[in-house]
Amino acid sequence: MELRINMSDMKINIIEHIKKLRTIFILWTMVYGLWTNSVAFAAWTTNIVDSSVDTQYMSLDIDTNGFAHISYYDSTNNKLRYSSFDGANWNIQLVDAGIVGRYSSLELDTNGYANISYYHANISGLRFAKYNGTGWDVQTVDSVGNVGNYDSLSLDTNGYAHISYYDQTTTNLKYAEFNGTGWTLEVVDTNSSTGTGTSIDIDSDGYAHIGYFDGNNINLKYAVFNGTGWDVQTIDSSSDLGYFPSLVLGSDGYAQISYHDDGNFDLRYAKFNGTGWEISIVDSGDNTGTNTSIALDSSGNPYISYLEYVDGDAYNLKLAHFNGTGWEIEIVATDASFLGFLQDRYIRVYNDNVYITYSNANGDLVVVTNATSGFVDEPSLNILAFIIFVLVIIHGQARYASVVGRRS
Repeated sequence: MELRINMSDMKINIIEHIKKLRTIFILWTMVYGLWTNSVAFAAWTTNIVDSSVDTQYMSLDIDTNGFAHISYYDSTNNKLRYSSFDGANWNIQLVDAGIVGRYSSLELDTNGYANISYYHANISGLRFAKYNGTGWDVQTVDSVGNVGNYDSLSLDTNGYAHISYYDQTTTNLKYAEFNGTGWTLEVVDTNSSTGTGTSIDIDSDGYAHIGYFDGNNINLKYAVFNGTGWDVQTIDSSSDLGYFPSLVLGSDGYAQISYHDDGNFDLRYAKFNGTGWEISIVDSGDNTGTNTSIALDSSGNPYISYLEYVDGDAYNLKLAHFNGTGWEIEIVATDASFLGFLQDRYIRVYNDNVYITYSNANGDLVVVTNATSGFVDEPSLNILAFIIFVLVIIHGQARYASVVGRRS
């Protein structure tokens, strides 16, 4: 038997095989690039934290493991709930008895324990709960009149709580500070209807900075404690604005505030530069920029999460990030609910990873993050990349076998 080798066909097959391998390599390089740059491409992972009740007034913080802790109002049973992730599961607890939990605001102390301020409807007062490692220590902060709505919590370097809140009886902005043994209460602004929307942060000297809505004049105001009293100023009065303020201090101690302009349906941002306020429009459109929450990255640049009205009861959860020269804006989720009554602390940035909690259209408590580790309910990108790579190889081998079969 004579063996004949068709060198022309062999050359063609070798060339086509090389082309297939090159195509596979290019595709794999693209997939691997998407995988390794998943944070830059904002690959959001969605986690359902609690779907057993309808949820509102959620507030978020992140511990040193990158795990989320959330306080929120169970509007089904009128209870304050707290959920924490332990690396495998969400652990849910009831914090206080009664009709409690509206306007919850949460921050973790240096032990990773939750501190929560909230409104207690049975006493029409402001309450504070602190986890001690085994249970909750609960205190009434203020119950004179109807007080405690629109509260915001921040801890100082001693781990002591500072709370801004609204006094509905006097329609004034109030402030509570824990001094180690008890609570000191002050009126910050006595103008009518001030404080229906507050946000607080504490500087390195332990002094409070509060951004808040002036409902009488419909503008954005700012108060800072100077050691003996309060310096109060109006930041922006150019329109019907100041709704849903959220304040954070930069490493320079200067305040940055996000807020809603209801007159022009815009998201606005104000930054103190040492001498005055720089004000910019971040996003504009058909009723965008409500329910704002602000946090800073490691460079001190702001992330702002907010809602955009779509239609009916539908809202988009959006995220704006200042990259040093301009704003980058994206839609994070399309199932957000305005009835979630998002607090001013529902976004956090930890190790430059973004975490946002919200209530979806079903009333479920949700967390979304672009972190590549921690809680994961959806397939991670490395698994998807591997699956795509395998499918590409199988497809390439099948096509190659088909070509060889036709020419043999």
